[in-house]
Amino acid sequence: WREKLSALLLAHSNEKARARKQSPSTVASTIADSPGAEFRSPAASPHWKPLAQKDEPSGFSPFVAFCFAINYILGTGFLTIPWAFVQGGLISSTLILILVCLLSDFVKTYLLETMARAEVMLDNQMRWRVNKSKGEEHSEKDRLLYSPVLARTMSMERGAGEGDEEEGGQEEKMQLVPINEKGGSKAMHHSNSMNTMYSSIQNPMVPGKVIAPGGGVIAGAGGSRPGTASHTPNTSLPGTPGTPGDARRLAQKRTLIVVKKKASSSQSSSTKYLVGERKFEINALCRVFLGKRFGLHLYTFFLSIYVYCTLWAYTSVFASAMSKALPVFDNGDPDGNYLWYAVIFAVLVVPLSCMELNEQVAMQVFLTGCRFLMVFLMVFTSAECAQSNDAAAGIGEGEGSHDDYAAPLFNLSGLHHSIPILVFATIYHHSIPGLAHPVADKRELNGIFRATTIFSSIAYGFIGITLGYVFGTRIADSANLNWKDFGIIEREGRSDAMLWFADSVSFFVLCFPAIDVVSAFPLNAITLGNNLMGMAFGRKIHEVEKNRLVVIQFRLLASIPPILLGILVRELGTITGYAGTTAFIMTFTFPSLLYIRSRRKAIAKKFDSITYYTTFASNEIYAIALCWFGIGMFVFVTTLLIRG
Repeated sequence: WREKLSALLLAHSNEKARARKQSPSTVASTIADSPGAEFRSPAASPHWKPLAQKDEPSGFSPFVAFCFAINYILGTGFLTIPWAFVQGGLISSTLILILVCLLSDFVKTYLLETMARAEVMLDNQMRWRVNKSKGEEHSEKDRLLYSPVLARTMSMERGAGEGDEEEGGQEEKMQLVPINEKGGSKAMHHSNSMNTMYSSIQNPMVPGKVIAPGGGVIAGAGGSRPGTASHTPNTSLPGTPGTPGDARRLAQKRTLIVVKKKASSSQSSSTKYLVGERKFEINALCRVFLGKRFGLHLYTFFLSIYVYCTLWAYTSVFASAMSKALPVFDNGDPDGNYLWYAVIFAVLVVPLSCMELNEQVAMQVFLTGCRFLMVFLMVFTSAECAQSNDAAAGIGEGEGSHDDYAAPLFNLSGLHHSIPILVFATIYHHSIPGLAHPVADKRELNGIFRATTIFSSIAYGFIGITLGYVFGTRIADSANLNWKDFGIIEREGRSDAMLWFADSVSFFVLCFPAIDVVSAFPLNAITLGNNLMGMAFGRKIHEVEKNRLVVIQFRLLASIPPILLGILVRELGTITGYAGTTAFIMTFTFPSLLYIRSRRKAIAKKFDSITYYTTFASNEIYAIALCWFGIGMFVFVTTLLIRG
C-alpha cells in the first residue's frame, strides 16, 4: 500500500509539473514568491496547508489606548481630590494616594492574568477546554505533515535479522536528516551535534510519514524492516530546486519519512498566555471562576452601586457648574437653575446611552489634551483665584490670615472622608476589558495601564497638594467651583487682553467638566446596561444582544435612576464618598479572588499558571491580603460614614 500511495502521489505531481511547463526551480520560486504562501515540494500531500499569513495587528496604538484610559480615570473624580486632601491632611493623604496607586497596579495585573487564562481555557460557549498540548506525543509545537520522498540508500545498518519482522516486531528506529532552507537534504549522519538540536522519533504504528515544509528534520525509515536505520546522503524531493528527481528511480525505491522540528526558544516563550480578541467582562469572569450566586450576582450588585454613584456625580457636576456659569433665571434661584440644567442633561445623555457609541480616536485624544490644560490652568492660577474669592467674600487684607483656613498636614480623624474619594478617583478597573479589547498589541497592556496609574497618581498629588495648600478649608467639594469669581480683583486698570484671559479661564474651568461628562456618562451607562443584560440572560446573551428593544430597556435602567438621584442630592463629596466604599470591594476583593481562582483552575486543568502579564505582584499571598484589605476597608469606612 505504501508503494501504491507513493506512485499515485508521484503521478499527480508529474502531471502538475507538465501542465505548468516549468522547471522545478521555477515552480519552487513561484510558490515561494506568492503572497501568503510557504515553500513546499510539489509532491506534498493534499493535506498540507500553509500557515495562514498573519495580518498586521489593527487597533489602538499604546498612546491612543493611554489617552482612552486617562479619559476614564481622570474624570470628574479629580475635582474632589483637593477637598479630600484637606479633609485627611496634605501629607497623610499623599501617603494614602501612593499606597492606593500601588495596590491599583496590583489589581490591574490580576485582571489581565485572569482574562488571559480565560482566553485559553474557555471556548466560545464559555465552557472549559481540554489542554491537549500536555501529555501527548505530538504537541502543537510540532508541525507534522505528510509527503512522499525519494530516498536512495547508500548504506544500511541492520540491528536485527529478517526473522524479527516475521515474528511481529513493530518498532522502527528512525535516523535524523536535516533539510536545508531550499528544500534539499544534507547527508544523514549520527553526529552528537544534531542530537542536541533534534530528537529522534519512534512510531510503532506507521514506519514513517512526515516532512516539514521550509526546513526541519527528517527521520527516514530504512525500508520496512524493524530495528533498521537508513543513511540517505542524497534525498531528492521531486520538483525541488537542485534535485529534479528521476521517475525511474522513484519507481525503484520510495519511502515515507517523518519530520519533527523542535520548538525554538522564541516559540516556547510565545506560549505565555495573552489577552485575545474576545472580550470577557468582569461579571462573566466572576460567573466562570467564582460561581453564579456569589460571583455574578454579588459583583453585579456592587458594580451597579458604583456606576450609579458615578452617573449620579456626573449629573451633579453638570447641573452645578452650568447653573453657576450660565444661570437661566436671574432672580438668584439656585434650585430652579439646578433643576433646569439637570433636565437638559437628561435630554442629552439618555438618548446617547441608548445608542451604540462609536467614538473617534481624534476626539478622545483631544479631550485628553483638554484635561491636561485644565489641570495646568487650575494649578498655576490658584493663588490669584484664592485672592479673588477673598475679594468676592468681602475679606480685606487685615481681616484674616492664611493660618485661619490653612489645611492640616495630618488629620487622621478625617481619613474616612479622604480614603474613599482617593480610591474612587483611581478606579477604572471595571473598564479594563473594554479598554484592552481594541488595543492592537496586547503585549503592551501591562505598560499602558501602569503608565496610566503612574501619571494619574502624579497629577492627583500635584493638584491635591497645590490647591489644598492655597485654598485650605475654603476649597469647594468640587474644586472647579472656586473659579467662579476668578479675576474679580483689580479689573480696573487691566488691559482688555488680561480681562479676556481671566474670563476665559473662569469659563473653561467651570464648564469643561460639565461638557466632558456629557461624553463620559454614556460610556458608563452602556457598561452598566451591558452587565445588567448579561446577568439577566447569562449564556443566551449573544442571542439577545442584537435585539435593540431589549438593549434600550437595560440602557434606560442604567441611565435614568442616577439622574433622579442627582436632582435630590447635590453634594458631590457625599456622593463620591459612598461610591468609594463600594469601590473597595470592586477594586480589591473581586480581582484578587479572580486571580486566585483562575490560577488554581489553570493548574487543576493542566494549563500554565504563568501568563505574559505575570509580575512580582502575581502571588497568592499578596492576593489574599489584598482581598481582605478590600473587605476590611469597606466595613471600616462605611461604618464611619454612617456614624457621621
